[in-house]
Amino acid sequence: MRAPTRPPPNSAWARLLGRGRRQRGVAEAALLYPFLLLLTFTGLQLGFYFHAAQVAQAAATVAFNGAHGLDASASDGDAAATAFLDSRRGELLAASVDVQLTPTELTVIVTGQAPGIIPGWVWLDVNGTYTGPVERWTG
Repeated sequence: MRAPTRPPPNSAWARLLGRGRRQRGVAEAALLYPFLLLLTFTGLQLGFYFHAAQVAQAAATVAFNGAHGLDASASDGDAAATAFLDSRRGELLAASVDVQLTPTELTVIVTGQAPGIIPGWVWLDVNGTYTGPVERWTG
């Protein structure tokens, strides 16, 4: 059986990793931990993004349900979405609601930004859209 090979003592790897086992572990950790932190924070940020997208879609659904009824107006849907977003404060930042009502169709678009892991870093835009018919008398 052959002994494991080691880098030559004057090579760049030997100087980087150190000659002893203890120094090698420190160097490996110094290279690995920043990557693991980046991976962890990226996963958390993706979770915040998908949650904010679900909140935007839910707000659009609430606004549609408030504005598509018989004799309902666009302001009814806007008020319903605003009340919903106020109860979810902090989950969708800089939220805006756009209710477009025609005689036969209603479209609600909710836009906002997902909160960031680092406070003040908000850069992921999300939106939720709901479109459907308006209740009306046809006969």
